[in-house]
Amino acid sequence: MYVDRKILEEKNDKELELYISPNDRYVSKSIEYAFNILKNRGRRFSLQEEE
Repeated sequence: MYVDRKILEEKNDKELELYISPNDRYVSKSIEYAFNILKNRGRRFSLQEEE
């Protein structure tokens, strides 16, 4: 499945957090993109969250 990073970059932080929540239903690439976008925006993650 293709994931467009640019579409994810348009989402706000709360929307992106849905992608990385434990009850996610998204493909791994979209989770990775959401995580990296949030990190670039200054969101800090605990070691547990990063795993």
